[in-house]
Parts: sequence; structure tokens; C-alpha cells
Amino acid sequence: MIIQEYQDDPHFSEILSNFPKELPFQYKVYCQNPNGLILFNDPLGREQLCIPTSMRHRLMEEIHGSLTGTAHRGFERTYR
Repeated sequence: MIIQEYQDDPHFSEILSNFPKELPFQYKVYCQNPNGLILFNDPLGREQLCIPTSMRHRLMEEIHGSLTGTAHRGFERTYR
């Protein structure tokens, strides 16, 4: 589902259209894993999953409403 949403997202569809045919790749902070998910490489070298804009609100609602209470560990931790 995430991969399909990348196609409709203006930012990520542009990134996908430039993987890997444009060299040097202009989006050096992004890479794609073998499953087709886009990952962001932060300044500390960690890879973070990129979520299309259309899915962010739904994802935050799901995390916040989960039975495990993951969102109640603090806004910053949930947001990251």
C-alpha cells in the first residue's frame, strides 16, 4: 500500500522517477530497499521509512489509538 501511495505523492513520485537513471542521483539522502520502500538517511546514518503525505494522518491515528499506548510515551517519540 505504501509503495502505491508513493506514485501519487508529488515529492516521492519525483524521487522514484529519478531512481537510479539520473546519475549522480540528486536525492542522496534517499535510498530504496529491496521491497521498494523509500528510506531517508538522516545525518546520524539511520535509515527512516518515508511515509507518503496521504498516509501520515491515518498512521498517526492508528499509532495513537493502539492498545499498547505507544503514543503516550510522548509526542516527540511518537512523531519520530
